[in-house]
Amino acid sequence: MIRLIISILVVGVCLAAPPLPTPTVPKEVVPIVSQESDSNPDGQYNFAFESGDGTQQQQSGEVKIVEDKPVISVSGKFSYVDEGGATHEVSYTADETGYHPEGDTLPVAPPIPEAIARSLKYIEEHPYTEEKTES
Repeated sequence: MIRLIISILVVGVCLAAPPLPTPTVPKEVVPIVSQESDSNPDGQYNFAFESGDGTQQQQSGEVKIVEDKPVISVSGKFSYVDEGGATHEVSYTADETGYHPEGDTLPVAPPIPEAIARSLKYIEEHPYTEEKTES
């Protein structure tokens, strides 16, 4: 009896749920205006493309050895045109130290408050050393 009630509740919840959104099809297909690509057996590569809506991307990379391990080092840039017609460009590098983007439209962290900056400087100048106690 309990199983019947639970089954009816599950079916009722499924029927009452809103329908899933229908995927939208783009109104306009954006053509690729130009495209280049090259890769070498040693891991070095580069590519670039430009689309009809003004989007562009260029990237190059190579494999380098860091601490006896292969690491991909990448540099590139991309740009796009927003709905208002303004062009935005971001340059970046990515390697064993992480992803490092640069661009005028990227958010910037607020400056460190003066009191915290002084505290960090004090901590750097006076590192903690654990005192050994004899027992």
